[in-house]
Amino acid sequence: MSHSWQYFASRNPALLSQSDQTTSAETVTLISKWILFYHYRLGSQQQGELSMEENMSPEELLAEIKKYAARGEQLSAYDLSVKALEKYPDDLWIRHQSVLSLARAGATDQAIARYETLALEKEQHEDIKSLKARLQKDLALSHPQEERTSYYATAAHSYESIYKETQGYYPEINAATLYFLAGENGKSK
Repeated sequence: MSHSWQYFASRNPALLSQSDQTTSAETVTLISKWILFYHYRLGSQQQGELSMEENMSPEELLAEIKKYAARGEQLSAYDLSVKALEKYPDDLWIRHQSVLSLARAGATDQAIARYETLALEKEQHEDIKSLKARLQKDLALSHPQEERTSYYATAAHSYESIYKETQGYYPEINAATLYFLAGENGKSK
């Protein structure tokens, strides 16, 4: 058991003792929120690790952000993207990685808010539009099983719209899968 989990468990015995009354989606949401809180609580101790050189280009910063993400350090990737956006606020791919790192960390609500704050909705690139659909899919997964159908359908429709515009395989596969999960088998083919 990791140190972080031990810390969380010691401060949340009610959650752990009531696990039969807490859905897995609620547990994941609570843990995700705790991870964000804990990360920022320790942030002052770790800030030196995320320093960026003044002369780094957006491409170099993006590469660094992706290195953190590839190591599974999504919150560090997010932190670096926030710092990078202070210097390059209009860089599309740093904005994308900022939202994606939150989504990968399980902070769906925060990722949706960040997507809107960074005005990614107006972007036309397939990957940017697919990120919004992915967030809708993540939102579905954060709800109890019996409530997911309508969320799956919303995400499927978003992916289908993207596919119709781009003919990309990623939105096509996701649209089909999500229509299947939404019970709309005719649209999943």
